[in-house]
Amino acid sequence: MLSDHLKSTSALVARNGVLNVKYFYYPYGARRGVPFNTITAKHFTGQYHETSLPGGEGLSFYNARWYDPRLGRFLSADTIVPNPSNPQDLNRLAYVRNNPLRYVDPSGHYIFEEDPGTPYHPPKTPSSGPAKPNNNPTSRSASSGSSTSTQYQVWKSGLSAISDIGLAHGRKDVATYEMLIRQAPESLQLIVAASIAHQASDPKDRPFGTDLLEKLFYRKLRPDGSVGIAQLKPSELDRFGLGGRDPLDPNVAVLGMTAKLLEADAYISTKSETVSNTDRLMLLALVQNTASHQQMMTVIDTFYSSAIQSWDTMLGTEYAKDHWVEQSRLILLHIEYLVENGWTLPMGTDLDFWRSKAF
Repeated sequence: MLSDHLKSTSALVARNGVLNVKYFYYPYGARRGVPFNTITAKHFTGQYHETSLPGGEGLSFYNARWYDPRLGRFLSADTIVPNPSNPQDLNRLAYVRNNPLRYVDPSGHYIFEEDPGTPYHPPKTPSSGPAKPNNNPTSRSASSGSSTSTQYQVWKSGLSAISDIGLAHGRKDVATYEMLIRQAPESLQLIVAASIAHQASDPKDRPFGTDLLEKLFYRKLRPDGSVGIAQLKPSELDRFGLGGRDPLDPNVAVLGMTAKLLEADAYISTKSETVSNTDRLMLLALVQNTASHQQMMTVIDTFYSSAIQSWDTMLGTEYAKDHWVEQSRLILLHIEYLVENGWTLPMGTDLDFWRSKAF
């Protein structure tokens, strides 16, 4: 790969020196001419680019945030204002002070002036001595260990980006219906909230939080299909004594999700009287997406079928990779977000362990 002065991938050359393809970019990174191929995912300024994400031609990952090269803007505000005395830095969605021909921003926080002909070195964060110990277990569990993995950061930033712009609306729905969710048993409030945040965030079924598609089409095409902020089926409501009530009603949706998780929690207790809160929440994270009593029991029985009760085994099968791993990751990310925003993490829950197994 050959790059330009901004470290953007500009040409792909074979071992024999034959030029395979040349890339051209508009000033803010949008593609000019030749479509990106699958040989490399490193494009504008050498950042990872995911073509399958929204944005016309995809989004680029800048470690702290996602960037839309068509808009020339980040999708979420910078959590840092590098230089408050510079008016350009006060626009926290702007890309490199609106000077993309001179600067790059590999961290998503700080601009960096690339010097042609010299190797690229990421900017160092100033240090004021040894780091102080973090005595907050919630923030510590959300920021240490495997949380620095690229895969984890990509998932977290991607979910945050589509949530910030409202395409995935679940987190806003949790804030709107928080009082309803708080009526659940205290031990289940967080997992009910995370489940609503996840189920209401499907941009295909509920883009920007609207239930118009569900009202106009899905009810007619799928009479027993999943709808509402909890994505419950009418047959599930029947199971929980809520038959005949509207699953699009947020109150009914929250009651149904609470009943589903209460049922699963009771079944877990029949399997182990000493289950940890970590295992319990990780199991409920999978159960919240089941549609029948039998499916719920299958998830829990699978975990307890082995004497070692190993999450490596539970999430390592091909079936798990197709059905359970995504659920575990997304619920974990929603839980971390909710805890950061004031929801209580059940005592003894080890989010570092969960993260290490899910990612």
